Amino acid sequence: MNESYKFTPDAGYRQFYLTDAKAEGNTGADNFWNEEAFNTRIPLNPGILGVSTDTNGRVPVEVVISEDKPDLELDHWDHVVEANIDLSSGQLGVVGCPDEPEGGIKVTPGIYRARVHFGALGTADNEAEEGDDHYLIILWRAPHAERTVLKKWNPDQKKA
Repeated sequence: MNESYKFTPDAGYRQFYLTDAKAEGNTGADNFWNEEAFNTRIPLNPGILGVSTDTNGRVPVEVVISEDKPDLELDHWDHVVEANIDLSSGQLGVVGCPDEPEGGIKVTPGIYRARVHFGALGTADNEAEEGDDHYLIILWRAPHAERTVLKKWNPDQKKA
């Protein structure tokens, strides 16, 4: 049985995070926003998975904890990336930037694979910094694997 949770973190500086309650990583570290993080829109550090947003403000996020690896559905999404996060504390937080966690989700402690879906990219007004972008994150227990882009956003796809 899958469990679904909805959040609206404040994506200040166009980012929010999934974090383990005992995360020791640092979102301000030089290696967090490296070239691969910018290219994939997913920065990583121990116990922290960042998500780069188009909106600089509140964004809708759905987090699904799945018992199994979900079927891959790319048609309705602009950008999709998979990466791992260590949730050894058994407590997952959804954190705005630079806010405190919006809420905790209890999970079985372990390594999880996160498939991050980005929708409605390119709808943010650069001056107002608000758009219709939204995010679906599906997590399931899985061994460590490299960060992988399953569908790459091309800014030339910008919605009219």
